[in-house]
Amino acid sequence: MQARVQAALRLKAAQERSDLFHHDLLMLNRELEQNLNAKDSDLIQARNALVLALATLAEKRDRPTGKHLRRMVVFSRRLAEEARNSTAFAGLVDNNFIDMLACCAPLHDIGKVGLPDHILLKPTRLDANERRIMETHTTIGADTLQQVAEQHGFHLAFLHMSIDITRHHHERFDGHGYPDRLAGTAIPLSARMVTLCDVYDALRSRRVYKPALPHDTALKLMQEGASSQFDPSLFQVFLRCSVDFARMYAELSD
Repeated sequence: MQARVQAALRLKAAQERSDLFHHDLLMLNRELEQNLNAKDSDLIQARNALVLALATLAEKRDRPTGKHLRRMVVFSRRLAEEARNSTAFAGLVDNNFIDMLACCAPLHDIGKVGLPDHILLKPTRLDANERRIMETHTTIGADTLQQVAEQHGFHLAFLHMSIDITRHHHERFDGHGYPDRLAGTAIPLSARMVTLCDVYDALRSRRVYKPALPHDTALKLMQEGASSQFDPSLFQVFLRCSVDFARMYAELSD
């Protein structure tokens, strides 16, 4: 009985965190709407700063001192800039797409705010059941953002891109990812880009169950799984600018 009560309390605490984050997002968008008379650039800067702040608060639960989100901003921007110059993505990536991706990328794991501590903070590898719970962070985050958009009638492009990223950044190009097992170009381009950036950063970063890997080793591991996990055309774009990823990681290392 004590174990069941403790589990129920953990789930309740996780739900309260999710509800609080939902409330914070509503307040964020309300604040932005109330300042429609401000210059567009001021609104964009305020949005980007507040989104990054909220994402950072959520991330501090399992990465209290990391710079992962700041790296995701610069990684995603650099990858998108390189893709803009590629014929494979002609007409799909422009300056607006690049700016929006850099703003939305930090929200990719925002759904982790709704996960119980015993899952998120477990110091060892998760078992199969725990892994299934962990995977729900994609739908928790996307559903929260979707509710914000629907309840307040927002049709802002950055919210829709954020939903695509939070829900689909763990999809795989071969269709064996989660949560929707999308394959190929059915996976939104923004999510495909964030996937590459997130995997690179995960390989370079130290975890309790693995050491930080050097740049060349991370590239080798990514190449081994490139045909199944990543968009092949986008992976070639990544390789062309990977030296910049190594430099940016060194500049923003934990």
